[in-house]
Amino acid sequence: MPYNYTVTLPDLPNILTYCVQSQGFTPVEAAGGVLDSITAELKVKKIKPTAELQKDLGLLEKAVADREEHAKDKLLSPVDPDARMGKKTSSTWPGYKAHIIMEEETGIITGVETTPANATDGSQLQPMLKEQEETHSLKPQELTADKAYDWGENLESLANNKTIANIALSKQVNHRNGAGYFTVDDFLYDPENIKLMCPAGHISTNCYNEVLYNYQLNKPGYAFRFRPSWCNVCLLKPKCVKNKQGRRIYISHYEPYFRQARERFASEEGKQAYRNRYKIEQKVADLTRYCGLRRCRYRGLDRAQIHTLLATTVCNIKRMVKLLWPKPDNYFLESPTAG
Repeated sequence: MPYNYTVTLPDLPNILTYCVQSQGFTPVEAAGGVLDSITAELKVKKIKPTAELQKDLGLLEKAVADREEHAKDKLLSPVDPDARMGKKTSSTWPGYKAHIIMEEETGIITGVETTPANATDGSQLQPMLKEQEETHSLKPQELTADKAYDWGENLESLANNKTIANIALSKQVNHRNGAGYFTVDDFLYDPENIKLMCPAGHISTNCYNEVLYNYQLNKPGYAFRFRPSWCNVCLLKPKCVKNKQGRRIYISHYEPYFRQARERFASEEGKQAYRNRYKIEQKVADLTRYCGLRRCRYRGLDRAQIHTLLATTVCNIKRMVKLLWPKPDNYFLESPTAG
């Protein structure tokens, strides 16, 4: 792209405005041209690389990269570069997200973390539990959470710490064949002997190690194959597989922990524990409605963390007051009657 404007000052907003309005460039072309020009002058030491200039250049480079079609973690605003776009079901919002851990019996918040709004919930569980244990010496015997936390890494960590997981699991889907076909939940896995039984009763030991793209390299799973001679004459084939090469099933390294969580969730104890999850929903409602957590008052992740910490502190103080000074039994007195 021809670009003749020489950059001599790190006044990037004015430079970009000049390029768009006077030179006729699009915003992306102007940003890319300014970035290339400043980089060239930095190499020949015509511009002193101050901390402010380097910060602005980083934001400019990020903004240009985010215009790509498949760009992720997009920058929303140069004024608040840490903010990201969050999404839950059909609603979206720009900003940050608060993650909390609450003790069920007392309703006291024992752990809190603030992240950009696009951070996943499941990624915050282990760091928050670790910080809670280091700070307060608290190690939960049971933990209840929704399906956003059903990561295999989380279930494995809870099992290693002997913490009972009351976590709802996402519904399995047969992505290759579509809805209505058997999923991995319909197959019986034997982790000790590394065997897999299909719904028709055939047992496969034909497998090899495989690591999915989003799994850790040191924790491979198993890809099982069932013989075509079994599958092609099986009466259950219309519900299992479309091809003639036989069914292929991937068993994750974390599959034993998933099955353990399903068994717990199906038990009466697990169902009752999950019913109590409404308590943390009430706590979130209290934080957003009465403690100022619905809208962040500050810009930047560090300040947003302070805001979240203050809001949860106020919420805990309110709860402590109710625990220490409960309402007396005769709080609601009958109205006096006219004599």
